[in-house]
Amino acid sequence: MILIIPIAWGLWNHGATLTLPPLWLTLIIGIAFGTDALDGWIARKKGYTTELGKLLDPVADKLLLLTLFAMALLSGRIPWFLLALILLRDVIIVWIGLRIRHKTGATPGARSLGKVTALMLILTWVLVYYAPSFEELHLLSMVITILFLVLSSIDYGRYAYKTLSNNT
Repeated sequence: MILIIPIAWGLWNHGATLTLPPLWLTLIIGIAFGTDALDGWIARKKGYTTELGKLLDPVADKLLLLTLFAMALLSGRIPWFLLALILLRDVIIVWIGLRIRHKTGATPGARSLGKVTALMLILTWVLVYYAPSFEELHLLSMVITILFLVLSSIDYGRYAYKTLSNNT
């Protein structure tokens, strides 16, 4: 979560003129995603998951992805509606998660479709920055990403409905 600060600063510092993230920034982004995945895997494998970790980890992931896509929008690499859809989905998921936590006392875990969606978001971001001449590939990855954003939202909504219906 702490790595979001230098990533956001690095992206903001380059502003809308960012044609390619500098190597140091790319490395920090890679380290942030890599350590996040490793930390989650170790916590689940060893049984070290906590309610606080279940709450903070997805928030950190969402903040990092929103930061990356906000800068992609400012540099003209993605359309505004993609960032709007990401933000809308994240707000809804956080709201539903808080509602489930309030009703059940437990923080909902990550959904598999949500993890695939996050991977698609990362792939789309990488493609728009590191394969700038492949516009068809950008479009395809954005369409697939939008599809996963919608599907994971529906999946989370169904999970929330089922969870909240069983606890009323």
